[in-house]
Amino acid sequence: MIQSLTEKTLYLLVTYCPEQSRFSALEQVIQSLKNEQQTKNFDIEKNLTVFDNGSPNETLELLKRNFKSSLIFSTQENKGYWSAINWILQQSFTNSYEYIYIIEADHFHFGLDKIKNCEITLDKYPFLGSVRTQEYDVKNSILYNKTLAHPSGRRYAWVAHINHVTGENITTQNLDDDLMVYQSNFLACLHSVNRMKTLKKCFQRLQALGNISENTFQEYYHEEYPIIGQLDGGVFHAKLGCTLDDKNIVSGSWTSKEKLKKINYFTTRVDVIRDYESVVTL
Repeated sequence: MIQSLTEKTLYLLVTYCPEQSRFSALEQVIQSLKNEQQTKNFDIEKNLTVFDNGSPNETLELLKRNFKSSLIFSTQENKGYWSAINWILQQSFTNSYEYIYIIEADHFHFGLDKIKNCEITLDKYPFLGSVRTQEYDVKNSILYNKTLAHPSGRRYAWVAHINHVTGENITTQNLDDDLMVYQSNFLACLHSVNRMKTLKKCFQRLQALGNISENTFQEYYHEEYPIIGQLDGGVFHAKLGCTLDDKNIVSGSWTSKEKLKKINYFTTRVDVIRDYESVVTL
């Protein structure tokens, strides 16, 4: 019998496919989620919610075909990534969960089963605010250091190794060998296993603020939890959203502002939380 991977974690997939490259990336992401569940004999889809931000019908059919046991919400107009998350956080069903794992539509999963480790870690260590899950090798952290930009580095997974809130260099400390989690002074990010109550509190402040940025979100989360976890190895990579191997998939991190504006694509770096006029359940 296939068991649920976790009991306390809501999985949230946010999609927006205004053109073919984003649709192709989403197909690969969905296939990675399916493969992980089938080969490792677990299920996340009963605890999975999908929010589509006004994609064409082709995308909606793809979602309905693959996630028959999941909640799927759709709106006719794209309001942005932050707005989609904010709408979900305001729904009463989220109160049943202690944690939330947000999946972007270009995040290819290779170790989804380790989300269980993240849930156990947050249960076991209440001083940790979240667990970061993007590909990251602690022992080879130089390859992921955006500041150093190592010529053989993992460009698609580069992260700043300076905490912009405190000004300190990033450090990691072994926390739990069995769970493969390190404690660190990295800042929280959306695509982590975050504490539901803390994320809701941060989004309430962000919505009241108006213009927001990823840095502001991290500052708010840091006020609640200055220490977070880093899952060694991670569970997903974002190669699909980076220009590699002659691919040019639309991504907020790698695509020109002009092209993003043309297709009404909002980035996560700087944005506004907008209200939806109508959201339907598929």
